[in-house]
Amino acid sequence: MKKASKIAALAVALAIVMTAFVVALDQGPLSTGSADEGDKNNLPGVNDPQTGGEDPIDETPNNPVPSATTITATKTATGFWEKRTVYSWEIEKCLEEDVCEMQIEPGECVELSYNIHVDRYVCVDEVFGVRGYITVTNTGSSPTEGLAITDTVQAWNGCCFVDIATVCVDVSAKPVLQAGECYTYCYEVLFGSEWIECELRNVADVTITNLEGNVGSACGVQACAEFDLPCKMDCIFVDECAEIEDYFSIPAGFAATPLTDVGPWVLGGNECNEWDICVKFLLENREAPRLCTFCIANQVTLMPLDTMQCLFAEAPLIVYTGDDETTLCVDKTAAVTYWTEYIRYEADPEELVYIGEGPIDENSIEPRIIEVECTDDVHTLTVAGAIKVTNTGCYPTDGLRIIDTIQMLCIEPDVSMAAFDGDNWVDIACVEVDTSCKPMLFPGECFYYPYEVTFTIDDLELAGLANFMFRNQAYVEICNYDDDAGVDGVYAYAPLFLPLYPDVITIETVAEMESCDELPFGECSTLYVETAFSYCQTVVVTNTAERSTIDVYTDLHFSGMVWSNDCFCDAEYFDLAIHVDTSKCAQGEVREMTLESADSAFDHDDLYFCFGCEEVVVHIDAFLIYLEGQELYLDDSSFVFGEGKLAIGGVLLEFETC
Repeated sequence: MKKASKIAALAVALAIVMTAFVVALDQGPLSTGSADEGDKNNLPGVNDPQTGGEDPIDETPNNPVPSATTITATKTATGFWEKRTVYSWEIEKCLEEDVCEMQIEPGECVELSYNIHVDRYVCVDEVFGVRGYITVTNTGSSPTEGLAITDTVQAWNGCCFVDIATVCVDVSAKPVLQAGECYTYCYEVLFGSEWIECELRNVADVTITNLEGNVGSACGVQACAEFDLPCKMDCIFVDECAEIEDYFSIPAGFAATPLTDVGPWVLGGNECNEWDICVKFLLENREAPRLCTFCIANQVTLMPLDTMQCLFAEAPLIVYTGDDETTLCVDKTAAVTYWTEYIRYEADPEELVYIGEGPIDENSIEPRIIEVECTDDVHTLTVAGAIKVTNTGCYPTDGLRIIDTIQMLCIEPDVSMAAFDGDNWVDIACVEVDTSCKPMLFPGECFYYPYEVTFTIDDLELAGLANFMFRNQAYVEICNYDDDAGVDGVYAYAPLFLPLYPDVITIETVAEMESCDELPFGECSTLYVETAFSYCQTVVVTNTAERSTIDVYTDLHFSGMVWSNDCFCDAEYFDLAIHVDTSKCAQGEVREMTLESADSAFDHDDLYFCFGCEEVVVHIDAFLIYLEGQELYLDDSSFVFGEGKLAIGGVLLEFETC
């Protein structure tokens, strides 16, 4: 919002400024406050005072009658016919870019630029009127009260004088006349051109409210003068020129050095009606203390040289001398204190279980490498350290706040590391550090603020990339950081190196399958084999500074049933299960260990049914064989963990007729 004020004034009449003078005149006629009408040869009467229709006020103890006095009045009247060229002015002032507030700290300086815009408007008019002076004398012994002057122009209409224009004369320059005092008041009355051919006169009614014999009502005297209009029109110019003066109020502790002309300026005298003035100066805070607010008062005055009715425009500037500012130095440490990895695999069990018909050669069943799908790979890391903050300024800190952030470098395939910059670092976790233990630092004081951040990364291969993929950022801000620095706080960075191996690795492998197979037997019979297989293994690798441990928990379950034709109620069932629960550990700087497990399970049942006229026996042999192994190697420069597993299961059906 523009803070400059805008003031406009229009001069519509020619004002004549005179020095009042005191004269002694004879007492004039009494007046009722309105011009008398009469014939052409008779001026208003001078002998009979009138009260204007108001009853005198009785004197009572609670309403004393004012002290009465007497007055006389004389006047002059000069007719005029003028072509008036009247100029009106407008002025406004503002700071460049509409600035209204700024901060200037001790020892700083700012260049200020003020713009002053001036417009001049012209109005040309032809006027007729009368002007002159009315002299009033207090001929009594008491001061006047309620002095008022009404001036009326009258024209002869062939029968009598009629009022054509009336004004109230300004008596503010001398509203009270003391006993024996005399004062002259100026007046001007305009009237229409339709009266210029008539005989004209001017009547002044001077009234007071304490006239002797009429105390309490407006009553007074009249003065009358005839006048004629000139035969030639005069050309008058009003307020063609104006003077501009610019004013600055500079508070204690500040100094101002002008960089441009600071005036005063006189405008006008030519055809130009618009001006722009730019005032510049250097404002310097030499001794004003901090935490203070000052107002730089700035006012421009435009004074038309004729009417001298001044216009003003202001553009105040609020200056704040700044807070008790300080600066900081920040350093930090960062280390991964705990790292876990969770991996989940899902396998296709149809490749693990062999189900078929016909003679089976056990030697033909060979182990197969099964591709398993990794569905989860989540790393959870905890980073801890301390942030050292030092107050390097001269004032205590205010509003200390610390944010610690984990950042990751986004790596695009086939892009060299030289192409990366600060925009490639992405925030992945942050925490606001607790500063309640030391919320304020005094000048020269430092403190270590501890912090801890836990975050997770999904589906990320960290091996071999740890040294340049992560970093830890601390941002320390305060409310009173030195604004000359252009920042509110300080950043500090620390590279984030991952350990050689996670503290805990959890690997979970699962598989489930259900199937139902039909085996034709002869031309009219069918055998049905329904099976269900489930596999769940959890491997936990724990690494500490002293030892590494492998814990394995494995459960296999193979079950089903066999029935012929639609005899579901005569079905034979088989149910096989294997559970492996093993553990092993290794110690020392070089750790190497292998953990192996093997187990098997078998089940035999016979199913009887009739085929034609013969009884058939189906020998059902179900088996489940499982082998697994884990290996771990660790030294001061490498860490390797691997595992393998083999499961063979099946149902063998052999037929025999009785």
